[in-house]
Amino acid sequence: MTGLFNDFEARASSGTPRDVAEADQELQRLTQVSRESLTEVLPVILKETSNPHLSVRRLAASALYAITTRPDGQALLSTETATFTALLVDPDIPIRRITGLALDNLRPDVGSPLVPVLESYLAREDAVSTIGAGVAGLLMKAAPNDAASTNAVVQFMGRKDQTSVSRNSLLISVDVARSHSREVGKEVADYANDPDEQTSLHAIRTLSGMGKSVVLDNQKSLSRIAGDSARSPNVRTAATKALAAAP
Repeated sequence: MTGLFNDFEARASSGTPRDVAEADQELQRLTQVSRESLTEVLPVILKETSNPHLSVRRLAASALYAITTRPDGQALLSTETATFTALLVDPDIPIRRITGLALDNLRPDVGSPLVPVLESYLAREDAVSTIGAGVAGLLMKAAPNDAASTNAVVQFMGRKDQTSVSRNSLLISVDVARSHSREVGKEVADYANDPDEQTSLHAIRTLSGMGKSVVLDNQKSLSRIAGDSARSPNVRTAATKALAAAP
């Protein structure tokens, strides 16, 4: 890997940066080498995460992701909070995305030092336009019953800069996390009022999957939608079915 990083840096310095896809074979090897070999190369990878050249940082972030796909790699990276914190706010959005995937592989729990990092990300001005939905999903899985984490997700879901597209992404995160949070459920119910029909339908389906108590919490909202002649027949029918499934 040292030689690969040197080559990436040399090419970047000459104005002809290499693409990470060109290193697929080397990255694949990281998932297969011995723990001893991995331990030897890890310091090199960690150092390159702060390289000034974008292509080199992308390679380092991709290498860390590859390492997180193996249990012993997860253990080796469990204390690298500072590294992941820096990568999560890298100016390059692809680096943020693959870092989010790496964090998902690490499976942080409520006691992890990564949880406050994820909470802080949701308060960033650019969170909605970048990977905020994915980060919210990580938090819902890591700390489903933690008040501070839930509040961070709820505040993020209610932001005024959310769009139909970003709301759909958040609904996917709620689905994947299998959240049953009543606080999150209130925000999901609010998304059912989105002007985009597909987002409204998605929100109602998601709400239905969050459990009977969450649906009952939002019975008034669903009833209002079901009886609103201004809403599309599909949305009204979905709301009616959701109510019928949780009498």
